[in-house]
Amino acid sequence: TYSPGYDVLKPMKVTPDSVKVIGPKSMLKTLKSVETEPLVLKNVKSPIAETLNLKVSAIDSKIKLDYTTVTIENPVERFTEGTLSIPVLIINVPRGIKIKHFPTRVNVSYYTSLKVFNTIDETNFKVVCDYKDINNNSSYLTPKLIEQPQQVKSTRLHQKKIEFIITE
Repeated sequence: TYSPGYDVLKPMKVTPDSVKVIGPKSMLKTLKSVETEPLVLKNVKSPIAETLNLKVSAIDSKIKLDYTTVTIENPVERFTEGTLSIPVLIINVPRGIKIKHFPTRVNVSYYTSLKVFNTIDETNFKVVCDYKDINNNSSYLTPKLIEQPQQVKSTRLHQKKIEFIITE
């Protein structure tokens, strides 16, 4: 677990990312993975760099591995949350149809590294509603976040419904 306000953006880097196994073909057919010994880290707020032993005792002694340890690494950073007002775009509107919608902007909260927080702005996000999702009894559209920066770990749309009227 991470200390409050700390997290990671990328998956853990494991070196080596695979191990060569040598042994009888019949045994290798059933071997899908090799596990590491467990590692429990609590209240982490600094970069992770640990060497872990592979669980060789869980594998038949006739199978040999080219590595018995792996190194795991991940930069741990301070994180923060931001909120931006993003314009809602209605897509797939047929020619000759005009649609008005409300709200025209929705708030998007995002969770990201403090290091990149100031580089993120509304142009990094795209929220759309699809006209094709309208059915006869519907008076609203559902907004969907279809673009977000890679440096954002999670997002949340504050509005779940966009009201609309069709004018021809």
